[in-house]
Amino acid sequence: MTAPDWLQVYRDSLYAVADPREEGPGHWCGFRLNADADSGMPNSLVEILEGASSGTLITAWNPMSQELSRKKNRSANTKFKRALLDHQGEVLAAFGASLPGVTPEWSEEGFFVRDWNLEQALSWAFFVRQRAVVHWTPSSIGLLFCPTATFHPCGAVLEQIDPRLETAAN
Repeated sequence: MTAPDWLQVYRDSLYAVADPREEGPGHWCGFRLNADADSGMPNSLVEILEGASSGTLITAWNPMSQELSRKKNRSANTKFKRALLDHQGEVLAAFGASLPGVTPEWSEEGFFVRDWNLEQALSWAFFVRQRAVVHWTPSSIGLLFCPTATFHPCGAVLEQIDPRLETAAN
């Protein structure tokens, strides 16, 4: 079996951050990464993150892309959230999922943490053994691959959230 092209897998995925200004269904701001490194961040996501110098979408699910049970993933994420809140004080709910037809298929609940630089994002990603995290600054968004400590600018485009994904993420 050929190893996945993880950069392509993560580009062919949907990401979402909870809008803290809204409650209930429809409170997610979704985006896709794309190859256009100049496209920046969708305005609606910039508005949610107003005042932040940067942000990182991160999870404790499926360390190094090794699939674990939903129960183990949720337990790991609960412990991780406690550690984040002790250190950070505020995190936003987030999730990521492969688009239809992308292999390997994946879906993970996670968090969006404000004001981490690349070094902090990498340190926390190593802590929860992640292959990659999405990292944003006002001038770029992309994938930070942890094993190699390399950042791949991607750009982002706004994406409508499928209500079935919304329900699964709540």
